[in-house]
Amino acid sequence: MLAVIVPTIIATVLLALLLNPVIIDRAAYFLPIPLFLGVSAFFSFFIGVLRTPYQLPNLLGFILIALIISGFVVADVNRFESAITYYQVVDSQTLDTLNWISQHTLRNDTVYTNYPGLSAWIAGYAERNVLFPSAPGYILTAPDYALATAANTIDAGNYVLSSQQLTVGDFFPSSIQNPAFYINSLSGKHGLLFSDDDFNYVNFTDSSGLRSANLVSANSKVFDGYSQNSTLDSLQFNYSWAFAQGTRSVSLSPPTVIRIRLSFFAGASNNTSLTSRFIAFSGERLDYTSFGNNTGLLKATLSNGEPIGVSLVASSQTGKVLIGFNQEDPTTRLPALMVQTSTHGPNVELDISMSIQGLALGPEIAFSYAFATLKTYGVDYLVLDLRAYSQEVRFLHSQTMTSIVFQNSKVLILRISL
Repeated sequence: MLAVIVPTIIATVLLALLLNPVIIDRAAYFLPIPLFLGVSAFFSFFIGVLRTPYQLPNLLGFILIALIISGFVVADVNRFESAITYYQVVDSQTLDTLNWISQHTLRNDTVYTNYPGLSAWIAGYAERNVLFPSAPGYILTAPDYALATAANTIDAGNYVLSSQQLTVGDFFPSSIQNPAFYINSLSGKHGLLFSDDDFNYVNFTDSSGLRSANLVSANSKVFDGYSQNSTLDSLQFNYSWAFAQGTRSVSLSPPTVIRIRLSFFAGASNNTSLTSRFIAFSGERLDYTSFGNNTGLLKATLSNGEPIGVSLVASSQTGKVLIGFNQEDPTTRLPALMVQTSTHGPNVELDISMSIQGLALGPEIAFSYAFATLKTYGVDYLVLDLRAYSQEVRFLHSQTMTSIVFQNSKVLILRISL
C-alpha cells in the first residue's frame, strides 16, 4: 500500500507545480489520480482471483478486463480521429514549405507560425523550434502555457493590451485591425469588433474644396507609446499629412469601460468631419438598438455562438455625434457601426465609450509589443498562412525589417531581422 501512496503524493505535487495556471482550478485534470488508484486496486484484486484454480472466475475476469480495455480504445479513437483531422495539413504545398525550412534554416533557428496544425510538423518533420498560437484551455503545463501566451499576443497585434477576459490588438502602422477586440476563453480568443484605418476618414474643406483622407494614407505614422495610471491603460498613435495632424488612442478603464478617442487638426479647414467604423468579424452577427443619436446597445453573437452585449456612448467637444448601423455597410460590405462627427472649424474630436456587459477588465492588464516578444523568443522566421491576409499585410508593412524568402499558394515565409 505504501508503494502506491508515496508515488501518488509525489505525482500530485509535481502535477500542481507544472499545471497551466489557467486550468489549475479545474478538477477534471486531477481525476486521473483516483482513477488510476482505483484501476490499480481493481486489477490487483482480479490478478488474485485469476490465480485461483476456478475456471469461471478466471473467464469472467478476462471478459471484464477486455471490456474495460475496449472502452478505453473506443473513447480514444474519436480523439485520435479529431487529431488526425486537425494535423492532416500536409499536401504538396505545405510539404514544400517543410522541406524549405529543413534545407534553408539552421537547427537552432526558431519559427513562428499561424498556419493551423503546421506547428507539429515544423517541430517533428522539419525539426525546428516553433512558436504558435493555441487555445489556453488545452495546455497542461506552465512552460507550454507561457509559450502559448507569448504566441497568442503576437497573433493579436503589433501592440496589445490583454486582460483575463479581453484582448485588444492593433496592427498599426498597418491597417485592417486598428484596433480589434477579442473575448478570451479557454477555447481561444473570439473576435467581437474591429476598426480599420482603411475605413476611418477625415474630411475637410478649404479654399481648394472638399478633401478626404483615410487614416492609413497618412504620410507619417508613429506609435506614441503605452501609458498607465491607476485608472487607465492606453495606447496612442499619431498620424500626419501635409494638411493635417491627428491622434488615435485606445484605453482600458477597469472595471468595464473601453475608450477610443480620435482628435484631428486641419489648419486651413473651415468644415472638418470624422468618420469611424466598427466592423463584425467573420461568422459573427450584430444587432443594434439606438437610444438616441449618440447612444445605443449593440448585441453581438460571436462565431462560437456566445451572446455579448455592448453599451455605446459617443461624444465630442467640437460638434454633434451620430451613431448609425447597417447590416451591410456600403463601404465595407459587412455589418458595421458608423460613428460620425463634424465641426465648422479646423479641430474635430470624437470620444467613444464601450462597456461590455458581464465582462470585467483585469485583475491585471498587460502591454506587449509583438516584435519585442519575437526577439525575446529568438524568432528568425515567420511562416504565415496566406488565408489570413491581415496577418500577411501586417508583417510585410511593419517598421521591422522583413524579407520574403519562400512563397507558394498557401504559405509565405518571411525572414525577420530584430
